[in-house]
Amino acid sequence: MNWGNWNNWGSCVPSGTDVPTLACVPVVFGILINTLLAFVGTAAVIMMIFSGIKMMTARGDAKELDASHKMFFYSIIGLLLVLFSFLIINLIAHFTNVGCITQFGFTNCTNIPSSEGVDRMRTLPADTSGGSSEQIKHP
Repeated sequence: MNWGNWNNWGSCVPSGTDVPTLACVPVVFGILINTLLAFVGTAAVIMMIFSGIKMMTARGDAKELDASHKMFFYSIIGLLLVLFSFLIINLIAHFTNVGCITQFGFTNCTNIPSSEGVDRMRTLPADTSGGSSEQIKHP
């Protein structure tokens, strides 16, 4: 996370004015997501520490041990869900060679190279066997 740039609004606020434009929406979402990730990570670590303290102070009580085990387990599951969601997004971006999906913005993905094979798959050539001359379009 880049905590030093949280107030870098870039070009979404025109110079000479203090009025934000719609270009600020991705910046706000980026700041919100980074803040939520920091909060989730911190909350998960605090929950793990708290559940460890509850385990040590349970003194053999089965109900308290079970409750602290569940708290520890669910805090790890929550943290892993957040981490794996970002891993999946980054893997998709890497393998499809579309890194712009990892950034917030309205115009981040405008320079995606079009594949000639994909364009060919969208419309099939006309039937040359004497049938209909209409092109079949795939959704």
